[in-house]
Amino acid sequence: MKFKKIAIVLSAVSMLAFGAQSAFANTNIDEQADVQNNNYYTPEAYLAGAPAGTINPFNYNKLGTLSSPSDTDWYSVTFPSNTYFPGATALITLVSPFGGIQYGVSILDSNGGVVDKTIITNTEQLTQYRINFLPNVEYKLHVYSLSSSVSPYKYQLAIN
Repeated sequence: MKFKKIAIVLSAVSMLAFGAQSAFANTNIDEQADVQNNNYYTPEAYLAGAPAGTINPFNYNKLGTLSSPSDTDWYSVTFPSNTYFPGATALITLVSPFGGIQYGVSILDSNGGVVDKTIITNTEQLTQYRINFLPNVEYKLHVYSLSSSVSPYKYQLAIN
């Protein structure tokens, strides 16, 4: 019971910190409406919609929606070499949309292999994974519904 309380408190603090960072930094990027990103082979660039010249995905949040339970969103992301050092990690965070519908996120490399990840938080509303990354390697983030329905509200996918 104590573990559950700790997990709830940590989730709440994470969501509060995540939302505060998002509001303060104003780094939200909407999913591009004119891009077909529902396929591994046609991902949307994670930074599509960011200010021109932006190459560092850290501290940017992608906002998107799923239109049906079978809809999925794919994003490609590359970490530039100036963000890398031996042992470098990235925190991939997915905040499911308002309304209790849980979404999931998977992380693949450019060959389609599943990227090893450490689960930091996994609740109905918040999923966080830590991954080790290499510079100049394309990774693909896949957002999907874990339910038989979807929410009309936006999910938030972040890299920190």
